[in-house]
Amino acid sequence: MLSIFETLGWLSRAQIWMTIFDYDLQRMSWTKRLIIGFLRRLPIFVISGISCFELFFIFYGKVPIPDNESVTSETVTLIDITTIKIASLFLTAYFALMQKSHLQLINEGINLEAKWTQFFGEKVFQRRIRLRRRYNIEFLLLILYNFTYNYVFYLNWDYQQVKSLDLIWYIALSFQTANVDFTAFYMVGFINVFVVSLVKCYPEKLTPEQEILFLKFLTDYFKVLKMMNFVFGIVLIGVLVVRLIEASTTSYFLFIITYDIPYDYMGSMFLFMVCCFLWTSGNIFVMLKITTVGDYFQEKVVNIFNRLASSLEIYEHNNRTLSNCVSFNTKTVLLKNRHEYDLLKIGRFSKINRKLLFSILAILASNITIFIQFRQFEFSIAMEGTEE
Repeated sequence: MLSIFETLGWLSRAQIWMTIFDYDLQRMSWTKRLIIGFLRRLPIFVISGISCFELFFIFYGKVPIPDNESVTSETVTLIDITTIKIASLFLTAYFALMQKSHLQLINEGINLEAKWTQFFGEKVFQRRIRLRRRYNIEFLLLILYNFTYNYVFYLNWDYQQVKSLDLIWYIALSFQTANVDFTAFYMVGFINVFVVSLVKCYPEKLTPEQEILFLKFLTDYFKVLKMMNFVFGIVLIGVLVVRLIEASTTSYFLFIITYDIPYDYMGSMFLFMVCCFLWTSGNIFVMLKITTVGDYFQEKVVNIFNRLASSLEIYEHNNRTLSNCVSFNTKTVLLKNRHEYDLLKIGRFSKINRKLLFSILAILASNITIFIQFRQFEFSIAMEGTEE
């Protein structure tokens, strides 16, 4: 039987080096825990240290920008780089503080599934084998996405003052972006795998005795969901903001190429144009994946309550003995939790769903328009200067 953590495959294993450094160390001796815990933290601490070092230079204007002729392009480039570095630092600090709650969430999920295996069924765990392959593929695609993006950006980056640090800068930036995306896909996958367990629960097929246990199972299930939202909710909102900024900057560069560069040089920039388009699409896809998790959760929970209500009608019609007790308990749960799925919104302070995605896309269009207007204003000022 695969647990939620095991189902996520390489996405979850990567978190041992990013967010849950003390995972599976409880049974080891104090010396081993200290050594292994230090080794697991070392890579992310090095990456975070490089982020702090580079942010210091960025804020003091010490980092050269490729396009020194355009203030707008310089600003957009710095926004892009700074956002990723700050986001990576925020994730590291947040999960360092929340590591105990994060580990408790993983253990609670494992204990819940071990306790209530009778309600999940074998098909749930058979499906998880296929899901693990899918999440492993997502992990590989994320590596390809992040490293190609940063490599093309690295090739266009004039870092002459510290040329010997070029490779270190590229690797660090790649891992900083990977830290954000891997963690986001891990959180979305964790929620989806846990919620999909409700699909194979059939309350209408349970006996009155089993339904009483099923109501207790739902209570425990919602407790874990609340804990999950407590740990992951605010971070998912933060990743949406990061991907919105990234999509805005890559869209701006795509516009600059098509608008400013002469057609004679368009062929040499074709690959970069394709990359900008793919990066923008990738950012939108990440935002879509995050925002759909809320709707998926709502759909499954509403479905289980509807089936509970249907089973209640069947029992009341066919039975008059034990079903009276079952019906009363079912009615109590339905009345208590009728709006529970609405209170259990994914996203903590803001409800994550497709409506939020539409709002984000509207903001994306506004950001692109603002960047373009600044660039056109800058271009018109330059043209007036040449005419004089």
